[in-house]
Amino acid sequence: MPRRRLRLLAAIGTLALLAGSALAGPRPKPAPSAPAPSGSASAAGKDPKADPPAPGKPAPQGRAQGRGRPRGKPKPPPPAPCSPRWSPYIPHSYRVAVESWHKPVTVPARTDARGRPYLTLEILNTAERIDLEPQTETGRFSATDLDRLAHALRDTRRGNEHPIDPSLVDLVYDIQTHFGVNALRVISGYRTALGGGHSNHGRGRAMDMIVPGVTEDEVAKYVRSRGFVGVGVYPSSGFIHVDVRPASYYWIDRSGPGQRNCERSTLGSEARSNDALAAAAGRKPPRPWAAPTQNVESVWRERRPVRELEAEPHEEIVEEDDLDSERE
Repeated sequence: MPRRRLRLLAAIGTLALLAGSALAGPRPKPAPSAPAPSGSASAAGKDPKADPPAPGKPAPQGRAQGRGRPRGKPKPPPPAPCSPRWSPYIPHSYRVAVESWHKPVTVPARTDARGRPYLTLEILNTAERIDLEPQTETGRFSATDLDRLAHALRDTRRGNEHPIDPSLVDLVYDIQTHFGVNALRVISGYRTALGGGHSNHGRGRAMDMIVPGVTEDEVAKYVRSRGFVGVGVYPSSGFIHVDVRPASYYWIDRSGPGQRNCERSTLGSEARSNDALAAAAGRKPPRPWAAPTQNVESVWRERRPVRELEAEPHEEIVEEDDLDSERE
């Protein structure tokens, strides 16, 4: 083919290409490339890196250091002592002891010639056992027995003794006979009053005790019904407080052994109602009583005529300290 003809064909092809480009419009610009995903290599060829942390978040410390980090919400602070959510710490050894104290006493109580059971107390702090012979169906124990009881319920920490109010002894005997148990277990009786305290324990008018085989709630319900009493339930420590006083007062204390008190009063209207019912039934509130000597025999002689005149009216004297609900 002649060279001139070849040049002509090449020119025609070039014109055809230019005409096609003009009809197709401008070539679209290439789309920008998407950012490399976390951990992938960038377009510039740099080493892969993790994405930067969001503002305000600490940078990750690596797998080895991150294993110990807490997950989820931070742990809330423990509830304050005596608050509704608070649960006192009770040592396992004490729990075992409380369980054993509540087991029924299998040794039968002694009885008198009329078949009346003796008041039988097991003193847990000294491992002593004492039997008191009742003079009537409701108690009324002899001066000799009250003297023995004052020694049994002594303050073992300081070696002090104090006369025990006969009204309290009769109440405790009533508890034993009502529930039909062979003996009662005593946690604490007399405690020396320190620093001007007004606890009924320091007056010989209170006892911390256990009725074996009976729950504290059952005991509390019955004792409240007697009127003119103080009743404190200690569910964590596993005992019940009973005392005699001119106006009833009830409370619950969830503190454990050796812990500060968490006393909360309860059933105030029921306390007033029970006192009214007791008075209507002829029961009298305890009279103010302070032993003139440490000899219970002389105290009993002075109080026996008063106790035998329960049916006679008397002026009620309410001591302000008797309304104190102090535990110790």
